[in-house]
Amino acid sequence: MSFDHIRSWFELEEINEQQERTITFYENEIKQLEQENVELKEELKLLKQRLEEINDNETTTTLP
Repeated sequence: MSFDHIRSWFELEEINEQQERTITFYENEIKQLEQENVELKEELKLLKQRLEEINDNETTTTLP
């Protein structure tokens, strides 16, 4: 029976730290994207309101 496939504690610790850094990186990336999403939704809402105002103004000005 060979134990060559068993990693040392040091190797496992390195792998764990690398994975934790990766997780932290992606958590931050997700937070940033969520914030961007909120901002884009707000911008979309404002643009829709402007479009409705423009359409309302066109409707009232074209009426006889």
